[in-house]
Amino acid sequence: MPNFSTGSAAQSRHLTAESSAPRYSANSSPSSIRARDYLELPNSVKNVLKRQIAAAVEDVLDSMMREGTADNYWRAKMCKDGITYYEDRESVTKKQSRFCCVDSTEASVEKVINLFVVSDTDMMLQRCRFMYDNLLDARLLNVLEYATEEHPLRSTYIRYTAFKARTLQRHHRDMCVVVSTDVIKYPDGSTIGYCVWDSLNLTDISQLDVPKGFVRTRMFRSGYFVQNTGQPGALSKIAYIIGIETGGLAPRLTTRYYVPRFADVLSRVIALLHRQQLDPSTFVHQSLWTNKYQVDFCQCCSKHFGAVKLLGLRRYNCMSCGDAICHACHHIEELRIAGARNMTVGVCVGCITATTRKGTARLSRLSSWRTSSISSSFVSSTKSSPM
Repeated sequence: MPNFSTGSAAQSRHLTAESSAPRYSANSSPSSIRARDYLELPNSVKNVLKRQIAAAVEDVLDSMMREGTADNYWRAKMCKDGITYYEDRESVTKKQSRFCCVDSTEASVEKVINLFVVSDTDMMLQRCRFMYDNLLDARLLNVLEYATEEHPLRSTYIRYTAFKARTLQRHHRDMCVVVSTDVIKYPDGSTIGYCVWDSLNLTDISQLDVPKGFVRTRMFRSGYFVQNTGQPGALSKIAYIIGIETGGLAPRLTTRYYVPRFADVLSRVIALLHRQQLDPSTFVHQSLWTNKYQVDFCQCCSKHFGAVKLLGLRRYNCMSCGDAICHACHHIEELRIAGARNMTVGVCVGCITATTRKGTARLSRLSSWRTSSISSSFVSSTKSSPM
């Protein structure tokens, strides 16, 4: 697997505050959780769940950050549409499947993990709707560890989600998992973050009974692992890990059929992060836009527009910075505005990647560089260390 190693996971944790992170109070009551959703648990059960998810987190971090050892677990499978796939065939049973999809984003580690730190059911439902196209329901059942001002991205909670049946599935699916999130910063400037979940093993609680028409999905050592080296211009690598008990006559074959669906979830998460980076309040007023007919070069990639005036039909203005750009540097992005309908805007590559200056040739090669660097570095690293 790709070498995400940044040091020992046991190092002390130094979290970076995120202004948009939900705020929990350690002494607060579960008033933010709807009464019908709240799951009462004795302290003894909470402690068991905390130990369970702590063990899952330790296992995930160990498999992602191992350095200098043979890759005993993750095996590279393929690279498609910029997403690299790996499969774990060693740490699973015959009725289990575990694999991961890997991509990268310009968003910070903190920004990614912030998507999974929620304060109430409404927020969870909103976030899950962005990530899943077949979501039926999502609930926050209990908070085992609240995020604080000191550690705004560290939390542990119980989540219930239900999904509409896909092709070849006879019944809807649901799952109830304990989730843990955190971000760790290291002295060398690198940062890692995780959102790990594990299915509950509480069979004697009636609130967790499987609804009629549903099949309970059991997941283990699953979630997101994010890493950024801290180097100038470095992208954040995101691994979406899926460990699932599939059952049936051919569980692994069935799981492979749905692998692209899980990759779609990762793509939706990255698309959501991109949309969040575009802030309409910072857009340059149209009166300040560069006159696209009076410039000879694209202000994003420096490509010459040409002398033929008809080529002006292929010139655009970036709605974010106002620069005159060519067709290759013009990208349509969906913008979500609170209290209004979604709208599409045409922006340049530089604004999408949150760079401060867009007049260099490096940015014009960003798309091809991103795909090739992910593929080559990830495949080569599988021979030395797991993810």
